[in-house]
Amino acid sequence: MEAPEFLARAAEYRERWRAERQAALDRPTDPSGSFRSRGGFYLSPERHAEAVAAIGRVRKAEPAVSADTRTVEQENRHGGWLEGFERRLKDDDRLKEKIAEKLEAEPRMLVGEALPEVADAIRFTYCFQPENYASGHYGIKQRLESRGYEMYHSKNSSCVDVIQGDQGEPGVRCRPQVVVESGGGVAGEDAAAGVVTGGTGTSSPSV
Repeated sequence: MEAPEFLARAAEYRERWRAERQAALDRPTDPSGSFRSRGGFYLSPERHAEAVAAIGRVRKAEPAVSADTRTVEQENRHGGWLEGFERRLKDDDRLKEKIAEKLEAEPRMLVGEALPEVADAIRFTYCFQPENYASGHYGIKQRLESRGYEMYHSKNSSCVDVIQGDQGEPGVRCRPQVVVESGGGVAGEDAAAGVVTGGTGTSSPSV
């Protein structure tokens, strides 16, 4: 297929997808208590109630997680700092949309299984100058681990994941990143301390 024809076909599919999503969004027949995102992803009243409860557990866990990340920022010895801390939380509707999207793809999945798949319900970014990146990365990791967190996943090209347990509640997944500061701002060398906390009685990444 020639490139222009391919691009035209791709644009046609995108437009059709947007129209279908908008038609779904405009349905007036959704029952009371249900949720439909701007992208058209849907939660029934029962699943919406479950999502609200699960997101409530994220909100309950967040202050302690945020306090830990602030303390780690202050204690690090490599000049690191938290960037965009005020934007660390996804809003409720965005989390509901992410849950609904995953349930649409896997209808048998439970809400309690879907929310942990949203890796950055809570997200933090630690920044370091290039010469301090490696030592800063491992310093952040060690300090988080000293507070009861355990490595969940680490990747040298994109963000990593964390599970935070909260007083025996199921875990809440969040995402700390360690990135390089490059003159014009934060560069894309993500990588860092993905961890799973050992909250009392918590061993699984479910919410």
